[in-house]
Amino acid sequence: MYDMLPDELIWRLSVALAIGLLIGLERGWKARDAAEGERTAGVRTHALAGLLGGVWGAVAAKVRQILPTLTAAVAQQEQRNVLIRVKVTH
Repeated sequence: MYDMLPDELIWRLSVALAIGLLIGLERGWKARDAAEGERTAGVRTHALAGLLGGVWGAVAAKVRQILPTLTAAVAQQEQRNVLIRVKVTH
């Protein structure tokens, strides 16, 4: 199974952060003439959202990698429990 190296993870998170920064910069540039309280999310908020999106993607990839193993272990345990119940009742 595919395992993400630390260098690749850092690269992907950097790209997610950069995309968030660019979106925030563009939104901030459009709203530069608005009053102080009238502005919506800016550079920092979009950068944080981009970074959190990258982290969530990395976590989802790891869970997707681990999930089949966990599912198989639960299925095996359930089979053992069924066999034990059958032996006990007969």
